[in-house]
Amino acid sequence: MRLRARIPSVDPRVAKPPSVCPHDNCQGTYFKVHQRQCSKRVRDTQLDAMMISRRKCLRCGRTHRVYVQGVTKAQQSERLKGLSILLYLLGISYRGVEDLLEALGLSLDHSSVYRNVQEAGEQVRKFRNERLLQAGLSAEVVGGDLTYVKCQGEQVVLGVAVGAEGIMLDIEVLDNEETETLMAWLQPLLELVGAKVLISDDQNAFKTVADQAGVEHQICRRHASVLHRRCMCDAECAGFHRQDG
Repeated sequence: MRLRARIPSVDPRVAKPPSVCPHDNCQGTYFKVHQRQCSKRVRDTQLDAMMISRRKCLRCGRTHRVYVQGVTKAQQSERLKGLSILLYLLGISYRGVEDLLEALGLSLDHSSVYRNVQEAGEQVRKFRNERLLQAGLSAEVVGGDLTYVKCQGEQVVLGVAVGAEGIMLDIEVLDNEETETLMAWLQPLLELVGAKVLISDDQNAFKTVADQAGVEHQICRRHASVLHRRCMCDAECAGFHRQDG
């Protein structure tokens, strides 16, 4: 498998001025230059600082910075943030990413790497929701299941949700199999697609999620048949051992 990654770029020549005043309770759209050049320190793979400008809103009279491409009010650039996320996705731990970046002369602690990954996850979920809404996708019947994969020698829980037509709705890495975790993952999705039925295996957690989400719960026929065969096998084995004495 080949992967291609696009890391955000930083370009001090390209300014990104906001079209509306960024301050709360102000929708001003007219500004004037307040300071043409002011220095901002930044954590980046190539730059330590850069020159940005400041504007004054003619409506509220407050000033704000005009950042360049790849730079925000955060201390780290979008380029460094993207690199830290990519390294984590390649299987390196948070502290491992910190050590690797430090070896390259870049300062970013593991807590910042964690926040970057969590923020990216939120953006992915937001993008997924927007995509589903734009496509007008609805699924009255949603199938939910858990599967397990090994990552760095540890077992990871994956939540998989599909529509009745086999359309993949979501794949999520979950912290555990607890009801609260499944609820936080599934309930927003069920509401988003207008689900009326949740189909799953016989785990009680899924039944609880369905009840709290106000949808009907059904057990998948394949899971039910497997469970039935297992019970019959156990009963036959138990009977055989009793007869054998």
